[in-house]
Amino acid sequence: MFAGPIAVWHAHDHICFGSFPITLAGFESPLGVCPIGSFSVPITSEIIQVWTLEGIDAPYLELGED
Repeated sequence: MFAGPIAVWHAHDHICFGSFPITLAGFESPLGVCPIGSFSVPITSEIIQVWTLEGIDAPYLELGED
């Protein structure tokens, strides 16, 4: 793994995407339907979230109280 044990790859299931442009539209309802104009993806590819904060230059910097 490129970031060691802190990197957690995962997939999402029952996600709805809008068609034009392709955007996240939400999640399937309990009845298995998506909002009008969107389509369901039963399961996504494995992904990892990367969060960035303006002004933070170090990849593992601990944030202070302020």
